[in-house]
Amino acid sequence: MIALWPLSADQIEVIITQGKELVYRYYLDGQDYLFTEKEILHIRGMGNGVVGMSPLDYMRASVGLAVSAQNHTNKIYRKDSRRPGILMSSEVLTDSQRAKLKEISAK
Repeated sequence: MIALWPLSADQIEVIITQGKELVYRYYLDGQDYLFTEKEILHIRGMGNGVVGMSPLDYMRASVGLAVSAQNHTNKIYRKDSRRPGILMSSEVLTDSQRAKLKEISAK
């Protein structure tokens, strides 16, 4: 190793060749420079293992997921945690069976 130069992540495109090798295309001043995987020290952060996400994008996705989960929980508890639905029986229920079923579903 002769030198270590930091390259701006927003100017690099990671390409996967048909031979499953990684090639890095670096854009600088209107020119393209190609580098092999052996020529680049790629410190991978959050992402899919090849192309990472910026910390801001990762946090945006995390907050979006948390808000979505909170909204879903609010909808459930707004209905007293009961899910709407229909109960069907192949036989006619007696009055005592209906009363017992109402008692169970009210809990």
